[in-house]
Amino acid sequence: MQRPGCRANATRIALPNTPWPCFAFVCVDLDTHTTLELVMNKRSVALIAILAGSAAQAADFRVTRTDDPAPNGCTALDCSVREAVIAANAAPGADRVVLRALTYLLTRGDTSPESHQIDLGPLWVTSSTTFLGAGEGSTVLRWKTGIPQFSNAVIYVNEASSNPISVEVRSMTVSHGRGSQGGCVYFYGTGSSLSFNRATFESCYASSAGGAAYVLDAAFNLDQATLRNNSAGYHGGALHLTGNVAVTSRNSLITGNS
Repeated sequence: MQRPGCRANATRIALPNTPWPCFAFVCVDLDTHTTLELVMNKRSVALIAILAGSAAQAADFRVTRTDDPAPNGCTALDCSVREAVIAANAAPGADRVVLRALTYLLTRGDTSPESHQIDLGPLWVTSSTTFLGAGEGSTVLRWKTGIPQFSNAVIYVNEASSNPISVEVRSMTVSHGRGSQGGCVYFYGTGSSLSFNRATFESCYASSAGGAAYVLDAAFNLDQATLRNNSAGYHGGALHLTGNVAVTSRNSLITGNS
């Protein structure tokens, strides 16, 4: 039975061999990484300290604006998705970029495919990050219409095995990317992983290969994902997987790509 004061979705962690069994647990909210309840014995206090230390390694960066200004820091009241990604890259641990039920429009297109400027072009991800939306039909992350082609995917990851990371796109729609390899997502990361979880990728175009995504030397997970109406100039209207790619898929749909 849930102890009063804990949220319904909290995880109850039992502490064995305590002198007061009815108090020997803590509740942790796995969505916010927040300890919700204290327990009154030394063992539980020690565990809470461990949990708090672990949670401090991660952070939520909440996007408060839908436009794409020149990056100038992510604050609680003023943070674009690009500013949130830059802040998450600089923070320790695996972080989340949290988006509400809105359409977020990227506009700072890059005309030079090799410039790799963090304030232009795709969202450059260099640390473990989850892009968390409010639902596929509610949260949309996309490029504006008419951006330069070849260099403007939505999400771009290029990390070597010395720094493996995990990137997840969850509960949102990503669209209208215009990359060269990977219309909406380019992901190269030996030892890293890319996951699409209840996410839709649509209307993405790659001038070369991988309309929705181009994945090289990484684990790739599809869980209730939809890839539809994407296209590529040469190979893989939906996906281009190359190198050592381990793929898992569950209840996912790939349709209408060319």
